[in-house]
Amino acid sequence: MEMDLKHTNHLSMITAAPAAPVVMLNANAMPLMGRTPQLIKCSNCHNLMQTRLERRANKNTHILALLLCLTGLWCFMPLPYCLKSCRSLDHYCSCCNQYLGKAVN
Repeated sequence: MEMDLKHTNHLSMITAAPAAPVVMLNANAMPLMGRTPQLIKCSNCHNLMQTRLERRANKNTHILALLLCLTGLWCFMPLPYCLKSCRSLDHYCSCCNQYLGKAVN
């Protein structure tokens, strides 16, 4: 049995492999970190260092202060700015001061 290769359809013999799933990672996403300084490699200066923690007022801090003021408890309005639990905890690089992430609550 001889087969004439000139007239064979080569395209019918090519089978496509199933496509593998592609996982896209967001390289710019800030990781969530703990409530203590973390030993990590900075994505900006590439130094291995321990993070510097800084507390700052966030949206919820301002809303709570506004609610205290609107309910007539204006003398307690500074309270959310003094409480650690009402402010967010951010991690910064101790070498280049780059923002690295937020602590989970």
